[in-house]
Amino acid sequence: MDRTSNNQKRIVQISLIRILAIFLVLICHPLNHSETLKSFAPLANIGPSLFLMVSVYLFAGKNIGSFKLWFIQRIKTVCIPPLIASVVVLLLLTITGAAVSTSNAIVALLNLTGISFLFPDLYAVFPYSSELAHLWFITVILVCYLLVPLLKKICWEKAGTLKILIVFALVFVLNELLETRYIAKLSYLLLFVLGYILIELIRRCQRSLVAVKKPDSFSLR
Repeated sequence: MDRTSNNQKRIVQISLIRILAIFLVLICHPLNHSETLKSFAPLANIGPSLFLMVSVYLFAGKNIGSFKLWFIQRIKTVCIPPLIASVVVLLLLTITGAAVSTSNAIVALLNLTGISFLFPDLYAVFPYSSELAHLWFITVILVCYLLVPLLKKICWEKAGTLKILIVFALVFVLNELLETRYIAKLSYLLLFVLGYILIELIRRCQRSLVAVKKPDSFSLR
């Protein structure tokens, strides 16, 4: 009963964080364009980071089974709502006579907007309409999901702790070496990687502590 109650509390807490993240995402753009409230915009900009941290918490240290099936399920959950929104926006733009190129429509429908967001030099290859620019995060979260099997392999193989520390070092070095204009955007991927590894380490320590305590509790009996 206690375990079920704890799980329910955890689900409620995660839902509240998601609601907060959605609220911050909704208000960040108006705040950025407001002269009087612009100073509060950086606080609202943490919305996407909150979403990433929720994903990290849900997936790190847990067995996801078949990655193929898991990733397909993530695509259904993450991509279908933006796809519907993109179709509606593109139809409205077409009806109102706005210029929408075929390449812009393809990028939006395939959820590739975030590629140009992460790498501005690729905008000519992956152009997007300003009306759908906010969909950049869908691409970013999908890239993060693609990193999950690699991160799990690093964290669970033998000598995993050493590899974890090496990844930590490489991430920080990468952050220093990248050109300034990319750091802020790639930081979402770096945040996911660091958060994932950190939670893996914490949960590994928790399992070790439980394993150490079990023999003691057995001997007392």
